[in-house]
Amino acid sequence: MSAINYRIKLQRLEGMVKLKHKTSRRLAPREVQLLRRYARDIVSYIQDQWPVDTGTSRAAWTYGVETVEGSYAINLENRMWYSSYVHYRGSPKAPGRHGKWLTPAVYEEVVPEAWDKYRDRLYGDMLQEIERTEAEMAKRQRMGLVQVAQTFEDIFHPWQAVL
Repeated sequence: MSAINYRIKLQRLEGMVKLKHKTSRRLAPREVQLLRRYARDIVSYIQDQWPVDTGTSRAAWTYGVETVEGSYAINLENRMWYSSYVHYRGSPKAPGRHGKWLTPAVYEEVVPEAWDKYRDRLYGDMLQEIERTEAEMAKRQRMGLVQVAQTFEDIFHPWQAVL
């Protein structure tokens, strides 16, 4: 293992959508935007806590969000080949073990710490946005407005059931 791929599965968010919408659905554009904002905040927190020698592995942190129907996640990634081996300066090594660390790598502590910091706010804000989206969808349905397709999948998805 060298590069870091850390997936935060948002099962609680999936449950919120199913509770409000009565079934799973893709996230609306504003919901995706909010989720991306929180992913950026998490990466920023990780970068602030990351030890710096040259700054290369700190700058290599990126994120992606997964918002397909029924599967929501934040994917954190650091592609530097040595990023999973980064430790704080002065971290103890086992004597005679040729560099075996006694302490966990930095990402093993910092990434869960970042998620713990933003988790409750993310779910609270996402619940408000989901409720707003559901209210707008119900209003459109009552008024008989046809929803404008946002992507090709919005057009193609109903036809998949026929095929």
